[in-house]
Amino acid sequence: MLIGTYRLFRVIGNGSFSTVKLGYNIFTQAPVAVKIINKSPNINNNDLNWMFLEVEVMRSLDHPAIVKLIDFIEDDFAYYIVMEYCGGGELFDFIIARNRVEEPLAKRLFKQIVLAVSHIHMKNIVHRDLKPENLLLTETNNVKLIDFGLCSNMANEALTNRCGSACYIAPEALTSTSYFGKPADIWALGVILYALVDGSLPWHYEDPEKMYNQIVTGDFAPPKALSEECLNLIRSILNPDPLGRISIEEILVHPWLNGVGNVFHVPKPVQKKPEPRLSLSMGGFSFSNLLQSNQIQQQEPTNTLETIYEDEGPAPRHSPLPKPSLTARKQKPVQPRSISLNTNAMSEAESDDGTNTHRGPILSQTISHRDPNGVALKLENVLLSMGISYRKPSALEFSLVMSDIHINAEVCKLYGFRNVYVISFKRIDGDSWNYAQFVSSILNKLK
Repeated sequence: MLIGTYRLFRVIGNGSFSTVKLGYNIFTQAPVAVKIINKSPNINNNDLNWMFLEVEVMRSLDHPAIVKLIDFIEDDFAYYIVMEYCGGGELFDFIIARNRVEEPLAKRLFKQIVLAVSHIHMKNIVHRDLKPENLLLTETNNVKLIDFGLCSNMANEALTNRCGSACYIAPEALTSTSYFGKPADIWALGVILYALVDGSLPWHYEDPEKMYNQIVTGDFAPPKALSEECLNLIRSILNPDPLGRISIEEILVHPWLNGVGNVFHVPKPVQKKPEPRLSLSMGGFSFSNLLQSNQIQQQEPTNTLETIYEDEGPAPRHSPLPKPSLTARKQKPVQPRSISLNTNAMSEAESDDGTNTHRGPILSQTISHRDPNGVALKLENVLLSMGISYRKPSALEFSLVMSDIHINAEVCKLYGFRNVYVISFKRIDGDSWNYAQFVSSILNKLK
């Protein structure tokens, strides 16, 4: 699909009335994210006003921690918001892949987020939907704030409508007829910081009544194993009284962020060929380096965040594989796409081994050193044992659509390594925390 000078490919996200696809500039081959809002009777004038405000706000912003608007296109069928693409995925997945983010790295990421929010506040803009799902990472682990679909460009005026995500909404937005957006954004920063350093939410989010009481009273269990300075900052932000809540300026000079200097690192020049040793800092891998593929195959499997297994896995119980016939025609083996955790340029073109390459880390993964079909069969058995309905667009792809969540799972090959396969999970739609629990339950079954 070609829109303007951008060729569109797979879906990478869904919204309430929009779809986000990966695209490429046909002249520069630069990747972009394209938000598509279809022109349909379901979209009313209020929705369109929000969209035009989002575009207007994004055009006015220029900050290293805020995603850039590249183009805005309209045709007879839809509106297309073309934005900078961030290959590192959501901050939410980054947190889940590590269980929690250690304080030294959390300081750098959180300061980037605070600086982004400080910038929009100075522009008289409030975001009103701050959460880890709306914070993307570049492939060099820099934060980019996205999704200004609920923002207001009247930050100094009282707001009356409640919006945003329930887990991050400020208490005054729940209890008052009007509230101010800047303190509400700061409250959301506190919940983000809690999630960043603890890997969980401060509330009983599965019980709406308990969560409501916790939010309006500021009652939460402090995270364990944190520095006193970090705990103090969390308590200062999650103050249910907006007048007593810490300000953006006070956050930036808080002792916990003391000594955190320039947080926007200039990326190193991209190398055309991978180094002999590929350093992995993302993607759910708990070890720092994978050796060359011939060395990997001689070693015992090493545990990652989720699980590693060697067996090819039996066929699904409802459809056993037939024994091969001596006269059967030899079929061409299924070639999985490759997934790269390197920082080289992204491409939908073919890789050096002839397989399609998907670059950029996808974070919930399982490694195997065997046949990709064996990996797919084992995953299929797990889905059957858990009573999860699915469809298979191809032999190595699974689409899991439940009532409240949509997940794609695909068996991929780790780019640059022979016979190292991963199951990559991607949340297309639905609540992020439910997605994390659901994927965790699948991964536990795979162990």
